Amino acid sequence: MTVVVFFLIGVYLLLSVGFVKLVEKLTNKKRRYKYLAIALCILLPAWDIVLGMIVYFPACLFVPRVAIYETAETEGIYYEGKHDYMYELDTNGPLSERTRLGTMSDFFRGGYTYAESKVVRKRTERYFEYQPISPVYYRCTPLPKNSNAPAYEGTSCIVIDQPMSRYMVKASTKEIGTAEVFLEKIINRSTHKLMAESRSVRLTFSFPFFGWLYKPDGPPPSISCSKRKPKGVYYHPFEFDVLKPAK
Repeated sequence: MTVVVFFLIGVYLLLSVGFVKLVEKLTNKKRRYKYLAIALCILLPAWDIVLGMIVYFPACLFVPRVAIYETAETEGIYYEGKHDYMYELDTNGPLSERTRLGTMSDFFRGGYTYAESKVVRKRTERYFEYQPISPVYYRCTPLPKNSNAPAYEGTSCIVIDQPMSRYMVKASTKEIGTAEVFLEKIINRSTHKLMAESRSVRLTFSFPFFGWLYKPDGPPPSISCSKRKPKGVYYHPFEFDVLKPAK
């Protein structure tokens, strides 16, 4: 694969040189047009990275925010825009026990009774590729511990008519080039009152050669700016600081 990529880069460089030479010939070697042609050849394969950097660094000065106005105890949490894709494990057993939602596998370690989500995507055979589906609500509950695999967090996820949790985590992502702005709000569904909000910005890095035309097989390296402080190596899910498991 690496050989193919470098071959394509070489082909693109040759085509770029030919394009610049053609522009020079057609414009009687006027420097202004030559420089515009060079800029176009540079920006065409990497415009998303350039745009992402232009957005990311100023956004880091103003966008990041963490605000908690109210906390509560709850048996379960309802998600929109987060854990919004499903996939099936390649194992035996009932469909409900093979169904997984997003990255919810560690949810129940905190002591919650159930988790709900509005699912709008299904993961394909490629790990980071998804296909849209008609919105459907799921509720997941933890399965009893397996003495043969105590570290395994088994769940049962079933389709439901409507979520019953009083509290909703509503998340969204705005992509601008390779920059992404993450917005997360926690809302009391009974009163529609905003309980907490979090905003952060991330910049991903990919090989600057038409990365906007395809999706990588794995997560690209990235940097982020956030007002939240990581706990250990990873960030503690924001909603767990606001919605505590009911005792």
